[in-house]
Amino acid sequence: SLLLRNQEFKTGAVIIDIGGKYTNVSLFYDGLFCANRSGQLGGDFITTEISKQFDLDKRTSEHIKIVYGSALVSNSSSVPVFTHPDTNKNILEKELVNSIESSLDKEIKEIIKYIDYINVKGSDIPVIISGGTANLEGIDEKIEKSLNQKCFVRTFNRVGGRNAMFNTAIGGLINYLARNALIDLNLVQI
Repeated sequence: SLLLRNQEFKTGAVIIDIGGKYTNVSLFYDGLFCANRSGQLGGDFITTEISKQFDLDKRTSEHIKIVYGSALVSNSSSVPVFTHPDTNKNILEKELVNSIESSLDKEIKEIIKYIDYINVKGSDIPVIISGGTANLEGIDEKIEKSLNQKCFVRTFNRVGGRNAMFNTAIGGLINYLARNALIDLNLVQI
């Protein structure tokens, strides 16, 4: 995978790719893609829950999630971040973050099941969080606390856009070519 450092590719790493529609948990170990679990919850689930709770359209919900959202309630305040266009009611940062946290907690429960399935929970194998939802402030801290395992956020959008399977396939192909001295990884931009 393009998200892994060379050492991680050899010694092992877990990639949690939280995309729009799906979350994929993959294990790489000893230079090989070893396991994958996929679930139905992704960033769109959080957006839908915001939309329902605050009676907003999906586009507006996605916008306020990206601009004002956070995975950490402890860092939020009672400052208004958005005014509902129809009701003129203020949405407070704390209300928005509580909504995000509630949805994210459901996703993290699924992630924990996948981590348990691939049998790496509590190990010293690093966890890499990627996908659009990885840009949510504090997501690494929240998942790290839930897994009791070191987490890092790494994202890229240039190679395959938003298709996790395509990104994984391209990453695998590039690593294969690099390992067999067919391309120079220094020339690959991500």
